[in-house]
Amino acid sequence: MPSHLRVPLRELREPGFRVVGIRGAIRTGHVLHVDRFRMTEPVIPPHPHAGFSALTYVLPNSPGSMMNRDSHGEHREIPPGALHFTTAGRGIVHEEVPSRRGIESHGLQIFSKLPREREQVAPEVQHYGPSELPIVERDGVTVRVIAGAYEGHVSPLRLDPPTTLLHLEVTPGASLTLSLPSHDAFALVLDGSGSIEASEVQESDACVLVPGEARIEAAVRLRLLVGVSPPLDAPVHWAGPFCFFAPERLAEAQARYRAGEMGGLEPTHRDIGP
Repeated sequence: MPSHLRVPLRELREPGFRVVGIRGAIRTGHVLHVDRFRMTEPVIPPHPHAGFSALTYVLPNSPGSMMNRDSHGEHREIPPGALHFTTAGRGIVHEEVPSRRGIESHGLQIFSKLPREREQVAPEVQHYGPSELPIVERDGVTVRVIAGAYEGHVSPLRLDPPTTLLHLEVTPGASLTLSLPSHDAFALVLDGSGSIEASEVQESDACVLVPGEARIEAAVRLRLLVGVSPPLDAPVHWAGPFCFFAPERLAEAQARYRAGEMGGLEPTHRDIGP
């Protein structure tokens, strides 16, 4: 049986922006943080990341796209169904905003902790369009393989350490059974309602999934993110957008950012039109 939390785990609202997400509330292994965002304005200024990877996945039913820019010269649109993956490593500054003001962009941002030996790698990015991600459809169930594999269908995105991220859509009356290894596993319900191992779930519930088989059933069209990741082997140290295993590495990253070694970006202003 999963244990689940019934209220939005973290919610932030301001004009042009709403986010609900997981951060440290349940066991998620190397997946540190998951946000489900809805954004209509460029409300988040350029900001740094270091010590982990950041994955932005624009949901297939999103009305609008996102635009990614970073201090290494990347400037790319992320349309619905696509993903953009940034290995921050030693540090990078980036910004993600809706491609057009006033049109909602709806998606997920997922932070994944880099292994200790890769915390200081040079930043790099990967981008995959909607047609590049495997989609498995059968019996009222759609599985989009964001990372890892499902029933032999392998995503081009491989996380380090190996992590599986699945975007599931289950129609009313349909079901599927997932086989879960002995890793940390979770589900975040994006919308709809149904059950996981006979425990009722609804929008913004987060569930810990135990090893073995998990049966997922939909009462109302159910969309959810499922993640499976090896557990962290040591505590991590956070300071804003930096996360490292050792506090001295965290302090070094803060110093690099203050010294301008991660680069910089001019913000996209709110008064810029579509």
